[in-house]
Amino acid sequence: MHLVEQPVTSIRLQPVNPAAAHSPIIGLWPGSLSKSLPHTRTAWRLIDPEAVTSAPGLHRALVQRLTALTEDADHTAEWKQRQKAGVADSLFEHLADLARQVRELESEYRTNVTAAHRMEEPTASTTLIDMALAAQVKTEDRTPSSLMASASVRVREALVRLPIELSGITAETQAALHGSLLAPEKALEFEQMAEANGIAHKVIQRVIDEMVPYVSGSPTEQAATIGSGFRIGGVKGREVMP
Repeated sequence: MHLVEQPVTSIRLQPVNPAAAHSPIIGLWPGSLSKSLPHTRTAWRLIDPEAVTSAPGLHRALVQRLTALTEDADHTAEWKQRQKAGVADSLFEHLADLARQVRELESEYRTNVTAAHRMEEPTASTTLIDMALAAQVKTEDRTPSSLMASASVRVREALVRLPIELSGITAETQAALHGSLLAPEKALEFEQMAEANGIAHKVIQRVIDEMVPYVSGSPTEQAATIGSGFRIGGVKGREVMP
């Protein structure tokens, strides 16, 4: 079994175990998404299928090295199992570093969007109005696409200005709404940054899913290694304390 190379517009992985196969398509880098921006270029490097140190490259290394160990006729099954765990653990550490870089890109995006459109400090009265406007937004409509299609500029400003604990939206949705209040050229740039982040996140999560069956430790321990923003089975990752 091997990682199937695709044109640079798509990324496709096949799992190590064919019996566990499911839809192999895990991400798509559309031709309209530029790699010329430093941010999107960095995101692409994390998932470039031709790069040895990218997420697909780590998956390819896992497949090749586990296959070689399986076919090794000179050692016992117990020895080969220990070696497989060591290989998977080492590659998983590298994958955790890629996950960390995705978190940094996501944080950079949110910071840049906020800095590009600074809003006036709210007064007590504007906060009350903002909360009233936010309360009118239905829970099922609190997605970036729904809000940008239906919410007025004033409602979006309210959702951007309020803390997410009061508005009920996610930090990513808030950043997307913030970007929608920018000049069209800048908004497009931030839209491409967000899309690149989303694709990189999705690809790395899929490689995590493919790798964890071979990694030692409990799901909780694996989640602690991979860090926040990703999941191991039903366990969400968390930041590793220094």
